[in-house]
Parts: sequence; C-alpha cells; structure tokens
Amino acid sequence: MLAWQTWVMCEQDGHWAAALRVAFGRVLRGEGAPRLIEVRRLVDLVAQIADYGDCVVLMEVLPSNLGDVLELLSCGLSQRHSRCVAMLDASLWYQGRGNSAGDGRREQVIDVLWEAGVVEVVESPRQFAGALALYQRLASCRGARGNPLASRRSIEDWAWSRLPWQDM
Repeated sequence: MLAWQTWVMCEQDGHWAAALRVAFGRVLRGEGAPRLIEVRRLVDLVAQIADYGDCVVLMEVLPSNLGDVLELLSCGLSQRHSRCVAMLDASLWYQGRGNSAGDGRREQVIDVLWEAGVVEVVESPRQFAGALALYQRLASCRGARGNPLASRRSIEDWAWSRLPWQDM
C-alpha cells in the first residue's frame, strides 16, 4: 500500500480524526480518501507503523507527551517516515489569560518540531489545509502522471512539462 493511502493518527480523544475526515470529504468529494487508522497511545502508533510501513504519521502533541514525541522523532521516525504531521494542542503555550509569553513559546515548540523532522504542523482541527496539500502531493506522484520514473521520460523532460507556461 502506498504512503498516501494509509494515514496513522495518534490522539487522545478522536476530535482530530473527525475533523480530518470532514476535511477530506469536503476537499476530495468522492475521490477516495486515504485509510485513517486511529490509535490513542504513542506505543500503539509505533506498532501500527511497523504493520503498515510507509505511511503518513499524524501525532497529537500535548504538554504531557512533547518529550515522548521528540524522542520518537529523534529515533528516526522522521527519516523512515518522511511524512510526519504534528497536531498541536494550544495548552503547549497558553497558560491563562493575558499570557504574553505564549506566542514566543508557540514559536519555540513549532521550531523544535520542524527541526525534529515533521513536514507539517497543524494548530487547529479546523486547519488541515497543509495536511490536505500533503495528501494531494503524495497522490499526484502515483502512476505515470506525476512520477517521472514511471513514465520512463528523462527528468529534464518531466521538469519542462511541469512548468506553468508550457502548452499541455
């Protein structure tokens, strides 16, 4: 199964998965969304990744599991599965009303996750646009249409055909 077909999501309560399914339904409109597998613990995520191999990995990042997520990423998850998405909980940086340090902490958390190897950071269940763009990039690479090796054309021919001013 190709990476764009299976997504494994680790979150506590299912609200991220529900939002992602709605976003897939709204954007894809029957094109066939990927299979979404939900787990509740990082240990279960590792087991599912072992079963499915090359897949998109989505992890909810909370204050209680930030260290574990970073450890998992540092152990090579982002190198073996270069499609890791971090879903952030606002409690990582927001600690009450009038917290002026919140934005600085938010940027630090996001920077650390980027450095650890995630390819997308989602800050709200309503903002899955980046993850949907990831899906569309992965799906466009399947078959002869988007894969220069599958069509047996040279990379140069493929690159020229992808330029926007070329006649199609």
